[in-house]
Amino acid sequence: MSYQDLGFMNSKITLSFDQKVIEKAKEFAAKQNISLSRLTEFLYAQITSGDYKTLDEMPVADWIDILAEGQAEYKQSPSRKKLKSIYFDSEKLELIEMLININEESVLQNVKVLLEDSSNIIDGLSEEDYKVMDQRRERHLSDQSKSFSWEEVKDSARSSIK
Repeated sequence: MSYQDLGFMNSKITLSFDQKVIEKAKEFAAKQNISLSRLTEFLYAQITSGDYKTLDEMPVADWIDILAEGQAEYKQSPSRKKLKSIYFDSEKLELIEMLININEESVLQNVKVLLEDSSNIIDGLSEEDYKVMDQRRERHLSDQSKSFSWEEVKDSARSSIK
């Protein structure tokens, strides 16, 4: 909500300060995560809010404590990729926990065989899968089978649906 939404109008003023004072004030404002304008406005609000007869009567320490509470912390939500990774990591851990808690010797033996003996499985295909692929390749090379383009496959699927 802005000042204008609350019925307040922003006014601009021009001030002249010692350069070192400005630099320190900018540093202070940056540490407090506010603009120099808002810091100046805050100081003016503090000055005009009380009945102070002298500058020494102003409770400077009070507003320094208010401002010095610390810089705001902004937390960024994890990316979709990170969330997906976290999800699959938790699924893997759950599977491992299930395997650890299995007491059946036969199931554990099958898992052990799968983990240890990957010699007959290359790229996820068994020897039988490779035999089938070789047979199909031979039929294709001897013109006993036909290749189809993706468009032909889609057209065939559409006509079979009708």
